[in-house]
Amino acid sequence: MEADLEAAAAAKKATGDKSRGGKTKLVQKTGGGIVRQWNILKKMVNEDEIPLFQDALYWLSYFPPIGVDHLKNFAAGVDWRRAFITTFVNPYYDAFIRWQFEVLREKGKVLFGKRNNVYSLVDGQVCADHDRSEGEGVGPQEYVLIKLKVLVPDHGQSRHAKMEALLKTAGDIPVYLVPATLRPETMYGQTNCFVIPEGEYGAYKVDALNEIFVMSARSARNLSCQVIEGNNYFTKEFGKIDQLESFTGDELLGIPLRAPLAKYEKVYTLPLLTISMNKGTGVVTSVPSDAPDDYVSLKALQNKPDFRAKFGITDDMVLPYEIVPIISIDGYGEAAAVYMCEKLKIQSPNDKAKLTQAKDETYLKGFTIGIMTTGPHSGKKVSEAKPIIKQEMIDAGQACLYFEPESRVVSRTNDECVVAATDQVSSPRHMIVSITLTLIQ
Repeated sequence: MEADLEAAAAAKKATGDKSRGGKTKLVQKTGGGIVRQWNILKKMVNEDEIPLFQDALYWLSYFPPIGVDHLKNFAAGVDWRRAFITTFVNPYYDAFIRWQFEVLREKGKVLFGKRNNVYSLVDGQVCADHDRSEGEGVGPQEYVLIKLKVLVPDHGQSRHAKMEALLKTAGDIPVYLVPATLRPETMYGQTNCFVIPEGEYGAYKVDALNEIFVMSARSARNLSCQVIEGNNYFTKEFGKIDQLESFTGDELLGIPLRAPLAKYEKVYTLPLLTISMNKGTGVVTSVPSDAPDDYVSLKALQNKPDFRAKFGITDDMVLPYEIVPIISIDGYGEAAAVYMCEKLKIQSPNDKAKLTQAKDETYLKGFTIGIMTTGPHSGKKVSEAKPIIKQEMIDAGQACLYFEPESRVVSRTNDECVVAATDQVSSPRHMIVSITLTLIQ
């Protein structure tokens, strides 16, 4: 659902967290703009010496003595006999740390594996806060990709020629539209799928699954850096994914789909003009019973024949699909989105402020006091059922996990970052460089 892609950001904003300033450290220090490492070092060392800092170990020999001199100038009472460097350059300290981790690993207290980090493909490394020109404090956000299986187009529309050719070429390899959602527990209420008509989409080969995903290029780039299970990446080569075909959103409209867990055996792809191609996959699954945005968008198509005709949507693609109640919320009924839209008198998708209010209230109440009324977990609280349903869909091959930054992150090299599953080791640039000091009492 389009609205749920903004849920995490909205919740973060609603907490009123004032612990972070509006400006990043880089902006605060420099006044804004892209600042290269070279320019930063130029303010501290002779320019002809800057190339030496390509060697991470050179930082260890250059800056610690300067730090010591500064502390001495402050008349700090320090026993310098007990100062030491805490990296592998110090073999004694390194041996101590290795012993600690080997003992912990033997006892099963620590495990080695991959974790999801904000990552720059241009730089070839994890992009930490101090490496960013935009997006300080932003971390990975987990979504669930729902696999909506593409069925053979059944209305004879010429715009579906590319999809028909792709299905024929793919043969037994399934093709899926893959919306990203934060609410897998609501998939029982799907009535349709949304794309933005002018959006640019692609069909990408997901090697690890032997499947084809239709999604935005931006999301495909993210996916190619992530793992499906264990240490197996979605694609054969990290950071690279094969595009088999390109589509405009209009070429995807009116395509029949099979949506997992849905009441309807077949749903259709419909137009939604408010989708952002810079968030999620550009594909949105629709649950109008519990997502106000989805409800008003679906009703607009159902109530306006001219609007349907403008995008080549036939009556049978939209009119038979009714709201499917899936969650009961005390005081809101079994279709909270409908209740909130009527309460706030929301008339169209253009009532953005009211829709935001309706969405925030519906999502909060649904998660905290909502009770599932559909499916095998009927009777359970939404908060309890959500992780179970998510895992069941993943185990059944109906969904998979997907990550992207919570909001836009740009490295100092002007690369828009992705989320990548990387080994739990630091690159040389991020070596810990420190001195342990014992203060004289």
